[in-house]
Amino acid sequence: MIDSIKIRTLAAVLTVALGGVALTGERAFHAWQEREAAIALVTASDLRTTLSAGTIELSLERSVSQVALALDGPITPDLASLRDRQRQLSNARFDDVAAKAATISTGSVDAFRHGFAEARDVVRQVRAEIDDLAGRPRAERPAERAAALPNDLKASVLALQAHRLLLQDASFSVPSEISMLETLQEKAWQLREFGGRERTYMVIAVARGEPISPAVRAEMTILHKRVEEIRQEMARLATVARFSGPVMDAIRAVEAGYFGTYARLRQAVLAEADQARPVYPTDFGGFFAASGEALAAVEKIAPAAAAEIHERLAAVTEDATRSIVIDAVILAVFVAGAACATLLVRSAFVRFDDLRRSMEGLAEGDLETSIPHQDTRNEVGRMSATVAVFKSSMLENRRLAAERAAESAAKLHRAEHLDGLTRAFDRAASDMCRHLTNSAAQMEESAKVLGVVAEEAKTQSVAVASAAEQTTANVQRSPPAPRSSPRPSRKSPTRSTDLPPKR
Repeated sequence: MIDSIKIRTLAAVLTVALGGVALTGERAFHAWQEREAAIALVTASDLRTTLSAGTIELSLERSVSQVALALDGPITPDLASLRDRQRQLSNARFDDVAAKAATISTGSVDAFRHGFAEARDVVRQVRAEIDDLAGRPRAERPAERAAALPNDLKASVLALQAHRLLLQDASFSVPSEISMLETLQEKAWQLREFGGRERTYMVIAVARGEPISPAVRAEMTILHKRVEEIRQEMARLATVARFSGPVMDAIRAVEAGYFGTYARLRQAVLAEADQARPVYPTDFGGFFAASGEALAAVEKIAPAAAAEIHERLAAVTEDATRSIVIDAVILAVFVAGAACATLLVRSAFVRFDDLRRSMEGLAEGDLETSIPHQDTRNEVGRMSATVAVFKSSMLENRRLAAERAAESAAKLHRAEHLDGLTRAFDRAASDMCRHLTNSAAQMEESAKVLGVVAEEAKTQSVAVASAAEQTTANVQRSPPAPRSSPRPSRKSPTRSTDLPPKR
């Protein structure tokens, strides 16, 4: 029974410990997954932010190239310098994207790397062709190809930006605040892209001093409508989400710059663009600088949002790390507690085993068995003291049993002695009775013989009396005779003394 209790106790302790370890381990595992997801989200967010920045630089390069291809002469040194600077910036961004993509392992990163490499190859080919045509006078350029190349580069920009979707792993649970910040980044990119395209058409018109054609004006209207929709979406995001101060400052700067100062300049340019001989309120350099400043304010939204994403994910990572540490400590406590509990249980049951062996010895009648752990101040000590009382009672019972056995033996001896005397008395009495019975029988036989003898004597007496009477009569009738008388012929009866011997 003790062994089964020991096994059940150890099983209960280990079950509780393993249950705690399992629960804590599961918590730690989820915390580790959350931490890894947060780290992956940080990396993916950095990569998407860098990719968006690169596509913005490429989009600006496309605008410069489109302006250069719209001019009559070869590309000017200023435009060439601006184009080359934007190209270097975009290449640096894309190289950074490629390096960061090599460090993440989401399910779609391979597809991203492959598609990203192909898109960059297309960009290189388009750039080479643009550089070739931009270096020629307008008359030597194929008109259709010169008009199509900026669109090809725009398609490459959109393709590269679309690859951001491949960096979103469905296995990651993105917090809603971070999701809204990423949405804000996407809207800022769209605002920059659509606003940049519209700005390009106006830059070309201002640079050439020509009106804007109805077809281009229709496209600009569509672009501006999309810009206004994005503005409203950003306003709703700012109202719903609790963005940080830097993000809200960036949004307000766009409202003040792009939709404020730049919007008024844009309206003035568009008002002159409808004239046959437009007189624009600014020249190419002034408009390019003003529009560039407005679009630069739009570009600041993305890094501000990225910084807040980093802060929020850093907080998630820190919380997850703290949870992992706490769970690890709890896990260590559970393991140490289970080990200590196991040792304590084993130690306690060692004493129980000692007590069990003592109790088994007492049960087998070995009263010389010592009772261990009586001086222990716990349950085992109290049980040992109780067993010691049982042992004392058993010793007392043995002593009393010995006394009762001795008394019983003495009584038995007396009883056996009395029984012997009784049996001897019974035998003597029986013998005496048999002797008396035999003597009575002999006396009865003797009495019978005496009766017969008496009867015979009586008969003889009667006969003698009769004879005497006869004799008397005869005497009286006869004369006196001499005194001698004859001896009787018959023997007189004699008393028989032949009695049977007494037994």
